[in-house]
Amino acid sequence: VSAATLMMPKSYTATTRLFFAVAGDSLSSLAQGSSFVEKQMAVYAEVATSPRVLDQVVEQLGLDTTAGQLADSIEATVPLDTPIIAGAVTDPDPPQAARIANAVGTELVKAAGELTPSREDGSEAVRATTIAVAQVPTSPSSLLDRLQRLGH
Repeated sequence: VSAATLMMPKSYTATTRLFFAVAGDSLSSLAQGSSFVEKQMAVYAEVATSPRVLDQVVEQLGLDTTAGQLADSIEATVPLDTPIIAGAVTDPDPPQAARIANAVGTELVKAAGELTPSREDGSEAVRATTIAVAQVPTSPSSLLDRLQRLGH
């Protein structure tokens, strides 16, 4: 660990969690839909850090950054075999990390609905729901977390 790494400014990580479900009329359609959602989870995670979502976040929060720069502070992950996306935002300002994480979650919910074709009856085929709102972090991200985010 270099001295420069130890002297890095503190950063804080806030995480929101979204659950993705497929609307269905029967158990068989739900099973097929669940398979569809699991296959799409990586796509939705990519959308979370895309300009489609982040341009809206920048505008909504009045951030002095670009979607591309903001994407560097966001990590969207899918726990193995789940229809859940965890969106983690790292920022030097703890309340800002939580605001950004929650805005990313809100915009991802909208984008998922817009990008997924509707069912034949016109209703939503996929519904994303926030299951954990990002809280303001009370302690800095660990040194190990910071090194991993830097790619070390």
